[in-house]
Amino acid sequence: MIRLVKKSEVKSISELALVSKAHWGYSAEFIQSCKYELTYATAMIGNNEYIFYLKELENEIVGFYLVKKLNKLEVELEALFLEPKFIKKGYGKELLEHARREALSLGVKEMIIQSDPYAQNFYESAGAKLVSKKESGSISGRYLPILRLELNH
Repeated sequence: MIRLVKKSEVKSISELALVSKAHWGYSAEFIQSCKYELTYATAMIGNNEYIFYLKELENEIVGFYLVKKLNKLEVELEALFLEPKFIKKGYGKELLEHARREALSLGVKEMIIQSDPYAQNFYESAGAKLVSKKESGSISGRYLPILRLELNH
């Protein structure tokens, strides 16, 4: 089931984001440097600026996504993370498709995705196109792919 994230789950979601990021072999120091950027606030829950959903199976959180509304035509996928044991089982695609439908229901036409380099192929396989790179907010000199996904497909 995919449902809205509850305020009481924000800490668990933040921890899941760090565990998911660490799955790709990043050092403990690297993960620590990402902690601020991957810690979510309870104020995001119920805030009209954000779309914040999770997927659960048998009361276990599989993963989540967070979309930020930028303007009438664009949203940004700020996060999409899975518990590592659920990676490569179709749940990421299911969450991305849910995020796409939620954005479309708002009349939005495009989703901007700031991707981890390890996730770039995942987003491209869903139809996103690489448009630029952006320096990481956590690590100086590290650049992240920026992709654009047209939502009307």
